[in-house]
Amino acid sequence: MTLTTDDRQARVNRLLAQLKEEGVEALRSESSSGIGVVIDTYVELWLAWPRAWSAYGQRLEDGFLDHHNVLRLTPIDELRSDLWALLDIAHGRDLREQTLALAAIPYRVGSEAISLDAPDILKGATRLATSCLRFPRDSGSDLHELLNSKICRHQVELCRYTAGIHLENRATGFRQKERAAEAAQILLRSIAECLKRLFDNRADALFHEVDKEFSQLFRYWDIDLDPELARQALEDPEFANRISVTPGEALASLMLNELRAGLVQLRDSLRIAVLGWGLHVGSTSPLDVSTQVSLLRIAKTFADVSKLIAAAGLALEHRKGPMADWVLSSLPAGDAHFIDDAGPVLRAVALIILTTDTAVISPAEWMTEERVSRLKGFLVELSTDQIMASADIDPQEATLRAERLATAIDEARAEQLRIERENLIEQALDLEKVASFRREVLVSWSEKTVLGDLLKLCETNTVRVPSSRWGDDRFGFQPQLLAKGLFVSPTNWVGLEHTAQQLGAQLARGEYEAVAGILRKKSCKIRGKGKPIERLEQAIHALVADGYRPSLIVIPADYHIARDLGLPARWQRASRRGIERYHAGELLGLPVVESRNTDKSRFYVVDLGGFLTVDEASDESGDPCEPICTLQGIDQARAEKILQSWKKSSPGEPNTNEKDLQTQVLVVIQRKIRMAVKDPRAARSVSIDPARRVKRGGAA
Repeated sequence: MTLTTDDRQARVNRLLAQLKEEGVEALRSESSSGIGVVIDTYVELWLAWPRAWSAYGQRLEDGFLDHHNVLRLTPIDELRSDLWALLDIAHGRDLREQTLALAAIPYRVGSEAISLDAPDILKGATRLATSCLRFPRDSGSDLHELLNSKICRHQVELCRYTAGIHLENRATGFRQKERAAEAAQILLRSIAECLKRLFDNRADALFHEVDKEFSQLFRYWDIDLDPELARQALEDPEFANRISVTPGEALASLMLNELRAGLVQLRDSLRIAVLGWGLHVGSTSPLDVSTQVSLLRIAKTFADVSKLIAAAGLALEHRKGPMADWVLSSLPAGDAHFIDDAGPVLRAVALIILTTDTAVISPAEWMTEERVSRLKGFLVELSTDQIMASADIDPQEATLRAERLATAIDEARAEQLRIERENLIEQALDLEKVASFRREVLVSWSEKTVLGDLLKLCETNTVRVPSSRWGDDRFGFQPQLLAKGLFVSPTNWVGLEHTAQQLGAQLARGEYEAVAGILRKKSCKIRGKGKPIERLEQAIHALVADGYRPSLIVIPADYHIARDLGLPARWQRASRRGIERYHAGELLGLPVVESRNTDKSRFYVVDLGGFLTVDEASDESGDPCEPICTLQGIDQARAEKILQSWKKSSPGEPNTNEKDLQTQVLVVIQRKIRMAVKDPRAARSVSIDPARRVKRGGAA
């Protein structure tokens, strides 16, 4: 009935309501056989969908149920809710047999879900399991202890004996092992959630037992060849013959070792998260000695520091671990918060390396400047914490360890930077990213360029010159050095699109400001008298008297000056796009634009068509040529050449070296346009009244 499409939801709802009612009645009558029938029916319902899919050779993909039930609870959620309610009733009435039978449902469902390769179903079962943990404050019964123990051990057993069998079975294909590993990942996260809840409720004995079994998972998974031998056999056929291993067997062993290493790293990262959570709780409220000892047991199991550092990296990956949700759940509801999911993990790493007193810290990608600083801070904090006494480390020794470890961490950070630099130098540019960068530069320039609009505002135009007859004239900015990390893959650099957009806008803005710069240098100066508007009138009259037709007024980009002229400030204008971004309004029948590239003590009045000629190259169809964007990597020879040119232009030791230059790329963005003054007398600049001038950072 649950698999039919006609009115399926209504049928399922009626069935679940009826089944829950029967379960409640069985518990009221304390009928073991009655609740057994209800439990069997729930299990059948839960597994109906994956069994049907399996019968047709299909797999119920992870996330399938959620994808098809976006706006309501899935059937899994409804089943879980009803079963939780039944278990709550059984536990509340102290019905031992019925409670433990209900608690076994996640194990029964999870076991078959692993065999059916149904991760969605397995997730639902593990969520039911963790939600069924009970911690009553006042109880004369030990039922909750039995319940919690059974739930936690079932999660471990599913991972070790159900998923683990598929992983360790030599007859199982690698694709099946990958799916078993996916199930194991779900169970590892569930066990970590159980440990967190056990810690929160100070169930120290069970916490220790479950973590001890948790730490042993995958320890006895035997693979034919270790990773080093497998790699050597793949690279050296003679060695493979000597140890009687085929390339296929070596490759299979290598892949299995990677699969196991991934699961072990996930397990260790989750244990670091559990330890970090405990220390996070202890940072706000003191922990008793027995709880400190429980946390120290976890810390002392990390003997291999290189594996610890790798697992910490996984734990620090945002949203890869449970820490963000755990921290968020501990914060007051209804307020905005900063979710510090890295702090507890770094605190856990600090405790582990303090108690193991390692001499060497392995470099790792997660060792950013900010994280390293926080890690060293946690070393100092923990070295004076009460937990050091529980670890039998005296205060002086703890302080010395913290100092040695801080030095080792700094060395690891420096080594990581060196490794990253060498790797970046060796990486080839990603041509797709290079092309994307060029596209973004052109799009940004085309959206922001206003030179053509400025000329149209003054009723003049550019002069098109075929590109074939264009010389070497280029307009743009000096070659720029950008981080090579933006243009390689893989990379942890971000901002490629933003950088391209900024450079495209910079070119467009440079074209506009170049006109103002020529005005500043080449216009004829006159001495004005009176108010600002009167001085503009004098400049206009001077141009007209000499036979020119004023077409534009240019003023400094300063809101004090705009205010004195009766013009709105930039933020008060209706539009800030295109030429309107610079267009301040009209005065004396002429458009007024602002510029940051003029003399702040002068106004400019110009017959732009008579003052300036603007040539631009055109393509074969007569359209203006697009900007030229070239991007070149820097090898050692080019780096040496750049350094030599810098030394010639500015004697002295440069602030960078060849290696630093090789971690950058040389970017040139130019346009085939040229500007030339036609007649300097077609532009006049008039001084602003000294009493009204505005100094930078000063008042009017």
